[in-house]
Amino acid sequence: MIPDYEGKIEFVNAITDDASGRQLAEQLPFAYIPMSIFFGANGDKVASQAGALTEAQMRAYLDSMLPSPSP
Repeated sequence: MIPDYEGKIEFVNAITDDASGRQLAEQLPFAYIPMSIFFGANGDKVASQAGALTEAQMRAYLDSMLPSPSP
């Protein structure tokens, strides 16, 4: 699924040894794993979802964040 959104949406795994992921996790306290947090292009938190998402649910969140196609 990630390749479908490449160049449009950035995915960050906060549960990682990567320094940027750890830095993000420290800024966003969460109590549930999995936890999905969605941010707009300006960095504002748009939505969050505790628990697992189906592929259809994840795509719905991601698609709602993309700009509407021009007519």
